This record gives sequence, structure tokens and C-alpha cells, in this order.
Amino acid sequence: MKRATTAAAAVKNKLIKKKNTKTETSGESVTPNTKQLSREFYRKPCEELSKALLGKVLVRQLPHGEIIKGTIVETEAYPGTNVDEASASYNGKVTDKNRAMFMDPGTAYVYMTYGMYHCFNISSEGEGAACLLRAIEPLEEYETMQKFRQKSRKKSSAAASKKFPFHELTNGPSKLCMAFDVRRENCDKMDLCTSSEMWLEDSDDSRFNRKENLEIVAAKRIGIDRAPVKARDKLFRFYIKDNMFVSTVKPSEIVRAAQSGSGDESNE
Repeated sequence: MKRATTAAAAVKNKLIKKKNTKTETSGESVTPNTKQLSREFYRKPCEELSKALLGKVLVRQLPHGEIIKGTIVETEAYPGTNVDEASASYNGKVTDKNRAMFMDPGTAYVYMTYGMYHCFNISSEGEGAACLLRAIEPLEEYETMQKFRQKSRKKSSAAASKKFPFHELTNGPSKLCMAFDVRRENCDKMDLCTSSEMWLEDSDDSRFNRKENLEIVAAKRIGIDRAPVKARDKLFRFYIKDNMFVSTVKPSEIVRAAQSGSGDESNE
């Protein structure tokens, strides 16, 4: 594990060197209109949008003006009402909890799982359809992400002040929510097309903004063991091949990613 942490640090240093000049965060508000993805981007069938989200940048502006950024590297599709029995909206079930799934494409749907962790989805075209964000590659404000993640630990815990390994900051749906301070009470039903608190942008990184560099893998979704077999077998999870921040990547794969310069199923 020590070797994997060292490898992750090497990748982090490369990301920092590639990063453009950082946005000033001394309380100044940033107007996202020039880069913020429009409604048209989200008007896609759920599977298509889940793939299109890969390589896009999630931007979160905190109340005091600080900006957190990360590139989406893993998603899952939940096509909704009459298509997918694993979807919370299957059979047209509308509740206060899942109402955002039935709102305009580009709406944030945030829900709690196990009564303590949040998951962040984005609505797509199709009744009750949404895409789950499963993993993100951090771009800016790593220390802020660390602080948000550490808040989740019990203060009495021996690890309360210990930093999370860089590659574990946002490599899971609940982890990324904690790192970006995405909660049901502050982000559910947020319109990502007009919000100044959270939105999506195109990436400036050639690894993500050129189709020839973006190899997408399709796999079975995770954590839906109670769903019927037919739903469990669908290849509705999508991720960028060999990206070290994908939720299922093993330490040995992180070492390999560091050595190559930058994780089951079927390539697209």
C-alpha cells in the first residue's frame, strides 16, 4: 500500500505541473456563464449522457468564493421509469426523495444512502432517468477536499487528523460528495445549467477533451445486489480506462498508472 501511495503522489505532482494558473479564491465570485455547459448538453438519453459526462469538469463554488474542481472519470446510468428496475424511479414512482429525477435534464439529484452518505446524480432525458457520478479526478483545491473528507471522521478516532491518500479523495460516489461538500440539503434539485454554486465545464486537458484519447469501458453497476438479475447484468457503469481515480482500481494499477504517466468488461 505504501508503494501505491508513493505512485499516487507521483501522479499528483504531474497533475499539478499540468494545471493552468489557479483561479483567485479570495472571496471573489466567479461568473460561470462562459464555460458552463448548457441544457442542450444534458438533453441526451441516460446511457449516452453517462458516457458524455466522462472527461467533463465538475466545478463547485463554495459560499466564500473558493473553487473546487475535478474531472469526472466514472458514472452509472439509471434510465428510469419503464426501463431499469434498479432505478429509484422505476414504475414511475415519484417521491420527495427522487423528484429531481423527473425534473429538467441537468438537474442535480442528491440522496442519502445508509442514512449517512450522499450520492450525486444528474438528470438526463427520459422520465425518471439520471446518471450517478461515481468517481472524480481532483484538479484544484486538494487541501479543501481533504478538510471536507476529514470532517466525516469521528473526532475521537485515531485517524481523525490523518490525511487521506490523494487517490482516495474522490474515488467513490460518497467520497466525491464529501470532498465537494455536496449534500441533499444544499445541492438537491440544483439546476446545473444556471447555478453559480455548481456546474460542469469542458476540460482543457487533452487526455479528456479529445475523443481519440478517451477510452471508455462499460461494466456492471455496483451496489445494486437487491435488484433483479436482469438489471444487475446491464453494462450501465462507464469509466475511463486506466484512470487511477476509478472506484474499483487496485493499488497495483495505481503503480502502473504512475509509471505510464497519468481500471472487467467491454471497451467502447
